[in-house]
Amino acid sequence: MSASDELVDYPRDYGLRVVGDNVDQLELDVIALMEEHCGDSFDPDKVTTQPSSNGTYMSVRVSFRAESPQHLSLLFRALQANKRVRMVL
Repeated sequence: MSASDELVDYPRDYGLRVVGDNVDQLELDVIALMEEHCGDSFDPDKVTTQPSSNGTYMSVRVSFRAESPQHLSLLFRALQANKRVRMVL
């Protein structure tokens, strides 16, 4: 755990933007991973998507309850491991 992690209180509400290929499966993959790692603290009805200006990429925004820095790290790694994901912000 880093010094900056100690300054943040957990659990806390957290939002992520996942950027990846502009295919419908990206949103489904992100939702599946969020449900797996966040359970009831994630509401799939609140997921929003936005295509990039040239239509190549899609941004998927999600909100959830982060339980700890380790929870965030595990979630980031799981999302980044998806072949359709280019960035997790």
